[in-house]
Amino acid sequence: MWSVMRNSRRLLVLVVLLLFLLTALMFLHRPLNPHPAQSSRTHLSSIGDTKQGGDSVNGPDDKTHKNKQKGSNRKNNMGEELAEDSGYVEEEERDEGSSSGFFGFFGSVANSDWLKPFRPSASALRDPSPAAWDAEFDEDEDGNVDEEIDTDRGNNGDGEEEEEEEEEEEEEEEEEEEEEEEEEEEREKTKEKEEEEDKKEVIKNQQEKQDENFNVLLKIFKDKLSKVTEKTKDLGDTCHNKFTRANSCEDGKCQQTKLPAEPEERVRQLIQNPDLKLSTSQHAVLREMASKVRRPYDVILLTAASSNHFLESQALLQNLHKNVFPVLKNFTLLFYDIGLTPEERGEMETHCQCQVLSFPFGNLPAHLANLKCYAWKPLMIKAHLRQANVLLWLDASIRFNGDPGQLRQLVQRVQDRGVQIGSSNSDTTFRSFRSLYHFFGDEPCMYLGMGQAKATVGGYHNEPFVERVVLEPWAACGLHQDCMCPDNGLSAGCAESKKVDEEYHHNNGPIVYGLCHRFDQSAISLILHKLYQGSYSWVMTNVHDYGDILRDHKVEYFKALKKK
Repeated sequence: MWSVMRNSRRLLVLVVLLLFLLTALMFLHRPLNPHPAQSSRTHLSSIGDTKQGGDSVNGPDDKTHKNKQKGSNRKNNMGEELAEDSGYVEEEERDEGSSSGFFGFFGSVANSDWLKPFRPSASALRDPSPAAWDAEFDEDEDGNVDEEIDTDRGNNGDGEEEEEEEEEEEEEEEEEEEEEEEEEEEREKTKEKEEEEDKKEVIKNQQEKQDENFNVLLKIFKDKLSKVTEKTKDLGDTCHNKFTRANSCEDGKCQQTKLPAEPEERVRQLIQNPDLKLSTSQHAVLREMASKVRRPYDVILLTAASSNHFLESQALLQNLHKNVFPVLKNFTLLFYDIGLTPEERGEMETHCQCQVLSFPFGNLPAHLANLKCYAWKPLMIKAHLRQANVLLWLDASIRFNGDPGQLRQLVQRVQDRGVQIGSSNSDTTFRSFRSLYHFFGDEPCMYLGMGQAKATVGGYHNEPFVERVVLEPWAACGLHQDCMCPDNGLSAGCAESKKVDEEYHHNNGPIVYGLCHRFDQSAISLILHKLYQGSYSWVMTNVHDYGDILRDHKVEYFKALKKK
């Protein structure tokens, strides 16, 4: 039993092997290229390849022609394949009908329907020549390989053109940027040149304006000098004598030792010295002070006090209410609080019949807070000069005598001469520190023999010459500690200076300059002496013609007013 089964299996294996062998022999017996159309198709594929190569030589411009040619080739190839498959079937039919013998039998078996799935199609048995392979490689299942290659080739050509275009665009952009940079540089140069020309023009205009202003000021000054009727004092060349030069020069180094003779130089030395000019910010402080008083007046009476002069100020107010207020018209009294207590300020605002103002110490150099230097005084005067025709400064010690004619005469002289300030017989060089003169570029020996001003009363006319040539240098000096407030306001030695003054003028005794300092009085004296020199008394006045100076005269005037 088991022997029979093993033999049957062996037989079945042999039959299967025989069938596969017969099938292989049938394939070998059949010709590989039974139809001439196959070689024709292969030939056409080769031609297509040739044209394809021509396309690659000709480049992207022949792309349209190439695509048309390839379409024609594909149609021919498809026709040939159909014809080949048809002929192959006919050949199979002929073989099936005419086969006999051993091969006929196995041929019929090979051509039977049950072996059709294992039989390859005619298209699989194509011409294996290189041309056929090239043609076949050119086709994919969609027949689009050639088109893709051509597209790639065209794209490569387009890419090169795009790269060239991009390079050209980049070069153009670089050229444009360079041109723009050059134009920008040219514009900058032109702008700088225009700005430089504008600066020169501004400087030129400023210089012309300064020259014009200078000429205006000079004309006013010459006109004032022409009206001087008093005898001019002969001062002599006091610095070129060893005796009168004395200790004037610092460490033997002298500055200017002779007063300027020409009016032009007198004015120039006061307005062109940068240390004698107010800065923009300082002018702004003065404008802010002035803004507190809006209405213009014919006369402004101006005074100031701290707590230690509060009762003296009450005595001044009593005198003004009685002897001055009834005489003047269109006037006001400005009182600057430079150190009153809140209670004192409240009483002042209630009873003074004035405008009480606060001085802006916080916006100015710290040394102005030292009230004994009086550096704040010229700043107050300059701040309010433009708000009146005549401004009268009054110390707390001044008392008017009640003569209306004398008061009106004082106001008129201020209008006519520009400045009227109290005078004294004390020589200013003995009562002013040498540092003050050196600040102005002068030696004190130049001013020997000139009397010092008394700043207790001062009248100033609202005009450009007084504001620019007299008050601005005075105010600028007050803002420099070395000028008006050296040694922090120490003024010891004034008693000794009187003795030296008397010895020199009566007995030709030794000279010692700068024994003491009178601050605002010393500075205004120097300015007026430089301008008027031997005629300085023209702008100074005897205070006793219209009043008295009563120091430490105190009155509780406000209490009396409360009782009323």
